[in-house]
Amino acid sequence: MSSKKSKNASATSREAGDASKSGSKSSDAKSRPKKKKRDKAATGWEIELVHARNAHLGWLIFGVVVGGLLLWKLAFVGKLVGFVLLIIAGFAGRSFLLTVLNAPGTFKAEKQRIVVPQGLCKGKTVTFEYAQIKHAFFLRRAVPWTRAGPILIIEAENHALAYPRDWFSSDADQQRVLDLLTARGGATEEAKAS
Repeated sequence: MSSKKSKNASATSREAGDASKSGSKSSDAKSRPKKKKRDKAATGWEIELVHARNAHLGWLIFGVVVGGLLLWKLAFVGKLVGFVLLIIAGFAGRSFLLTVLNAPGTFKAEKQRIVVPQGLCKGKTVTFEYAQIKHAFFLRRAVPWTRAGPILIIEAENHALAYPRDWFSSDADQQRVLDLLTARGGATEEAKAS
């Protein structure tokens, strides 16, 4: 009985085909430039955080104008809502003032240490040797509803610092800080799923 499958080609044609394929692969590999691996532990860079000055100013103006009108023109319930809006405007005003007085903060990677801001527009920094950092990880699911996830958590000595996604200009900046901390020294990347 004959099979419907195609039959093997002669041995000489198989060898010629294999030789031409292997020859083209080796010549292609030589002509292509080698890709450089990205060094996750590269130092000498700075990543500046991003403030929300316009959002704070908007809430400040809205809270003062609408809250003031409600307090002035309406009865008890309207005055109560107006008072709440003025309190919100006070917090927004404080945040706006902090963005005017202080820079947002900058991560600075150096050879033996990293300088991290204590918070957004706080004006204070903390310097850690890489070996002092115990853990650095993303908190993805257990994020408060008022914050954009993921949150970068850095634990070192007596500090636990949190950096939400909306403080960075891109996801890549946040990931770059985490890559540096996990590639250098004592930090372990954990709790990615939590």
